[in-house]
Amino acid sequence: MFDTLGLVQPFAQLRRSTVLLFALDEVNTILRRYEDLTVPTSTLLTLTRVGWQREEPQDAGAQIAMEKPIGGRPLGVIMVSPSFTAAKAMQWKEQKIVHVYAAALDDGAVVDQIAASEIVRDLATLE
Repeated sequence: MFDTLGLVQPFAQLRRSTVLLFALDEVNTILRRYEDLTVPTSTLLTLTRVGWQREEPQDAGAQIAMEKPIGGRPLGVIMVSPSFTAAKAMQWKEQKIVHVYAAALDDGAVVDQIAASEIVRDLATLE
């Protein structure tokens, strides 16, 4: 309908890619390809535009993870090194992704395909 009217969506919605996955292991296999990837800290922080959040500060204000809350709990997790600091996120120019995973739901259910697609699509912007 939008195409026939010559309207362009201001954001990816109708043609948004999805990932067909059947088990949490499949999601995590895809996510592991981002491990050992070094990216500019500023690029990693742009994930906050699509809902990712730095974890709560730990010892000395260190934040070693970013989390993607979906449905009220973090389902996507990126662990980085050397880490962010609560006071100065851009202290280091680059971050190495040391671990990426999708968490299972409390009842052990697999992350649904929409949530998995969100996580995978977000991480693809880092390449």
